[in-house]
Amino acid sequence: MSSSTPNRGEVWLVDLGYVAKVRLCLVMNIPIEDID
Repeated sequence: MSSSTPNRGEVWLVDLGYVAKVRLCLVMNIPIEDID
């Protein structure tokens, strides 16, 4: 990933620091678009 700004529909792998495991993370902080 070259950008740190999440885009709509992306799934990111993140290290949440729990038992050194990488987990999927759902990003919900995305502006609502006109079609929503």
